[in-house]
Amino acid sequence: MRIEKYHAEDMQEAFRLIKADLGSEAVVIQTKKVRLGLLGWFKKPVYEVIAAVDEEVLRPPKLSAAVAAGVRNPGSALRSAEPGVRTASARGRGQASAARSAEPAVGAQAAVPVAPVAGPKPARAQAAAYAASPAEAFRPVSPAQTNGSSVEDSGVQTPVPDVGPRTPDGTGIKLESSDVALLREMKNNMAELKTAMSRLTKQAQFGNIANFSTVLVDVYQRLVDQELSEDLAQDIILKVNNELGSNLVGNAEAVHEYVRRHIQELISVSGPPRLMTGKTKAIFLIGPTGVGKTTTLAKLAANYSLVEHKRVALVTVDTFRIAAVPQLRTYADIIGVPLEVVYTATDLADVLNRFGDRELVLIDTPGGSPRNTKQLEVLKEYLDSVETKDVFLTIASPTRYRDMEEIYKRFSMCRIDGLLFTKIDETDRFGPLVNLLSDTRARLTYLTTGQNVPQDIELADAVKMADLLLSQKAAS
Repeated sequence: MRIEKYHAEDMQEAFRLIKADLGSEAVVIQTKKVRLGLLGWFKKPVYEVIAAVDEEVLRPPKLSAAVAAGVRNPGSALRSAEPGVRTASARGRGQASAARSAEPAVGAQAAVPVAPVAGPKPARAQAAAYAASPAEAFRPVSPAQTNGSSVEDSGVQTPVPDVGPRTPDGTGIKLESSDVALLREMKNNMAELKTAMSRLTKQAQFGNIANFSTVLVDVYQRLVDQELSEDLAQDIILKVNNELGSNLVGNAEAVHEYVRRHIQELISVSGPPRLMTGKTKAIFLIGPTGVGKTTTLAKLAANYSLVEHKRVALVTVDTFRIAAVPQLRTYADIIGVPLEVVYTATDLADVLNRFGDRELVLIDTPGGSPRNTKQLEVLKEYLDSVETKDVFLTIASPTRYRDMEEIYKRFSMCRIDGLLFTKIDETDRFGPLVNLLSDTRARLTYLTTGQNVPQDIELADAVKMADLLLSQKAAS
């Protein structure tokens, strides 16, 4: 496998360099923008593209042949897997490591059918044997031999070391925590290797992007500039290339329409909250500090009360931030709706009973760090005290994708009914928003587009999100 790095002002130039140097079978592994020179100061960003080519032209049929060869001669396959293996398990990691993992992954999966080693060994001794000689340690074991301990099915047959001698009554020796940890690590490594193999197969297909139409290359470059994940961008381009065929892939209008359609498929929207006659619907806005929950709550209150003529009330449990209550009270007075300040979950239930004649109660919550477990538990107490409710996780659009992932993961201890993206006007990169919607399959409810109350809020729309991704030129 030969891996090279290229720098170019645009993707088309990069593809020309790759094709001239490595040939048309080269695979694009990673694409990103970098600034060259001393610390990158005062330098215009350029595209850095990492590409690879296998002298034997890596293709799925040959991968299958390699697997078959590994099954016929498992000992040699294991020896090929002995050196340290790097795997790519997340979007943010460089995919060059996944390319290096291709052959070890084949060997690791082919290692399962090794004949059993004669004679039992204690669990710790077996773990030591695995470290010294993987061929000796790997062997299939029945579920009974693990004494009830099991490794979750990851889609790959996972070899388990012998657990050691057995007692006279036939029961197995209980695995110690260190042995269980070893088994879990082995299972995780196998799953990551399988993921790397799947990614390499897709990249082998996508490696010929240099031969795609100029329109498709331009759209791919736009999606990557928007920070849409490379996996999603590649999937979209491959689908459109296959669907349109050679006659239409050069037609910009047709390409954009098909790409827009596939982006929309990644986005689920919930529509407006449904209010029920005779019942009070409570809506909680939750999320980190500074994402605009209070202002967004005021926009919702104004629209439901003044535009849709619903009976609305405001409640705040945000008694930590000094200005929170006065700010929301000002909005409540202007809109003409009642406001209650609540200090405990029990008080919240009592207040909602008093607001039983209201169709909608909007509840402001304190912002907090997603890493503060105690704050999240207190928040969950408030949520659990209300039966009929919608919970919208509020995230600021300029947030980095890795932070969005962490926010969603931590706040998921509360039941999340939908996402609400604020500050759409403060970013020109919308790929991370689509990444989060695609990865979590959460439904999008509202977008806020400015600070003005009540007008700068709108119901989420998949068509608009796709247009934002395609029509906005991300700043360098």
